[in-house]
Amino acid sequence: MRILFSLLAVLALTGCIEDGRGGFGSSGSYRPVTQPAARDDPPIRIVEARYGTDRRTCDATRALRRACEGESDCSLKAGNELCGDPTPGQVKTLYVTYRCRGRVRNITRTEGKNLSLDCD
Repeated sequence: MRILFSLLAVLALTGCIEDGRGGFGSSGSYRPVTQPAARDDPPIRIVEARYGTDRRTCDATRALRRACEGESDCSLKAGNELCGDPTPGQVKTLYVTYRCRGRVRNITRTEGKNLSLDCD
């Protein structure tokens, strides 16, 4: 049993096992692990885009990523060109979730209306 406790103490002191506080054990000091903000992140990152009605939608994420990803602003028209017509004869809505420099934003536009994404 002493060997086990000794081994655990050595592993904790050398930083090989977690210290139970989200970091790794070292000489008694605790430094939380943080991730530096990436400077090369594009201003607009499309998280998800759906186009349709409450009953049926299609995935417009790929189309918005092609048009807007990496830009600081982007404009396009909400329409069937994005991913097809999931509900023929009904007015559809484009629902977009995107990130701008780390902040999550949501925007909706009715079919035929212009959508503008802006990070400024």
